[in-house]
Amino acid sequence: MADEVKTSGVDLEKAPLDQVMQELGADAKTGLSASEAQARLQKYGANALEERKKASPTSWSMPSWGQ
Repeated sequence: MADEVKTSGVDLEKAPLDQVMQELGADAKTGLSASEAQARLQKYGANALEERKKASPTSWSMPSWGQ
């Protein structure tokens, strides 16, 4: 798993945008420089969700007999 972003204990989901940007070292108007974006990609990995296997309706509606 990639490294977690370290903050000063601020809840980034509830903080005002200017505080979030300051905590993350980013600028809302200009974004990250290409070199900073590349460095963060190397450190934290791609901003992507893992694809999960979809559960079929029978997998949650039927009891598992002996499994």
